[in-house]
Amino acid sequence: MICCILLGIGGGALRIGRNPVLADTIDEATVKSGQHIEGALMGVYTFFNKFSLIAQGLIFVFVHELTGFDPNLTTQTELANFGILLHTAFIPMILTFIGFIIFVKVYNLTPEKTQKIKEQLQKLKL
Repeated sequence: MICCILLGIGGGALRIGRNPVLADTIDEATVKSGQHIEGALMGVYTFFNKFSLIAQGLIFVFVHELTGFDPNLTTQTELANFGILLHTAFIPMILTFIGFIIFVKVYNLTPEKTQKIKEQLQKLKL
């Protein structure tokens, strides 16, 4: 239950923070390229969104195969229960933590920098 609560908090934070970060990133890319490229960036974003759904399914299959999950049983073995906990909580938490580390290292837009970017967008009339 604790893992599910933590996962929900992390997932909610990601969903809330995604749009402002995406908007700032698109603004910076527009200034750097000198043209509107939102469509291309949203295509990349959509690709990785869909890819993550495929990866999630593959992780479920892989974990269930390794742990002996049987969908026909009403009570699972301890190993199968651990597998459910693994793909429901631990793997998402690890991947979210890795994503957080990458975000901290890569995302360099500060409020001052985003303000300058917005001014440049106005000057370029983009």
